Amino acid sequence: MTEPADEGQEKALTPALLGELWKAAKERKAPEDEGLAAFQKFMILHEDMHAYWDRLADDPNTPLEVEGENLLLHIAMDAATEKALERNEPEGLPGVFALLVEGGFDQSRAFHVIAQAMEHEFLTAASQEQEMTMDGFMSRAKEYARQALEQKGGDQP
Repeated sequence: MTEPADEGQEKALTPALLGELWKAAKERKAPEDEGLAAFQKFMILHEDMHAYWDRLADDPNTPLEVEGENLLLHIAMDAATEKALERNEPEGLPGVFALLVEGGFDQSRAFHVIAQAMEHEFLTAASQEQEMTMDGFMSRAKEYARQALEQKGGDQP
């Protein structure tokens, strides 16, 4: 698991691999592969999912769909969102994150507004048998941020 994939070959995110990542996390072992390490990091950060990862480590046939949410997709989108923010791809994305934080959202919630925009844009494009575009993602991230800020403003007296 800690061996890098062959040049040009990506390791498939299977339930068995997720179980391996979780077992390694519990032993405080990080994979050498940067992408898998990011995935493992978000598995650890989502304490609300630890029980599912424990079950998956014991049984790779454990369903990854919980209450209508695909946990693998959620973690993948978190890792991809972090990378997008770090790389400023699409350009201006960190500014959307900053607006949410300045608007009163804690960093985790602001992050997940953007991650949800990425997930929804990804799923929309996939349903049309297309690749997600950065323009589409940025447009959706701005819209979700606007809606989140409006809702937050409406919650205050």
